[in-house]
Amino acid sequence: MKGLVFGRLEGKRTLMVGDVGSGKTRAMASLLRSAVASRPPAEVTVFDFAPDETVLCGKIVGGKVSGGTAMAAGLNYLSPRLEPPRLSGRDAEEVLSIARRNASLTAGCIEEYLSRPTPVLFANDLTMHLHAGDLRVLVSAVERSKTFIGNAYAGESLKEDRGSGISTRERDLLGELKRWMDDVIVLGE
Repeated sequence: MKGLVFGRLEGKRTLMVGDVGSGKTRAMASLLRSAVASRPPAEVTVFDFAPDETVLCGKIVGGKVSGGTAMAAGLNYLSPRLEPPRLSGRDAEEVLSIARRNASLTAGCIEEYLSRPTPVLFANDLTMHLHAGDLRVLVSAVERSKTFIGNAYAGESLKEDRGSGISTRERDLLGELKRWMDDVIVLGE
């Protein structure tokens, strides 16, 4: 994570990817603090799509970029309450139902941003949208920002999806999303 400085990422589209516990959320929180220290908070929007923090095999899964602390006054912080489909669903049907509900909530946040875009857009845990959401609307938000910094799960720890297919969809759409980025940073290697 050394060398990840907001000033170096400003004006670019950057995506950080990694497995569970690789430091994606910590890096995002650090970059966000740096961003609001260098620009007016009203110029920054945060999509915080991560579900509440839970522990899986001794590693923290999910967790809000705020880490339970207050966000800077004036920051446009959009954080719907999402449920981790792979960890919560008992079968394929329930996993898909949760993923679709999450996608509806994340799409609402994205549409809100598109109605009032800010120059800087942060997005924590984009894969929650990719499970069942529309990639095009997400790309529209990325394109509307001048600086985009997002993170997404990419790994093996959460591949079991109860036969729902969301893990494959997530991986495929993440591959497409990477094409829109100036930089893709792999954490935890």
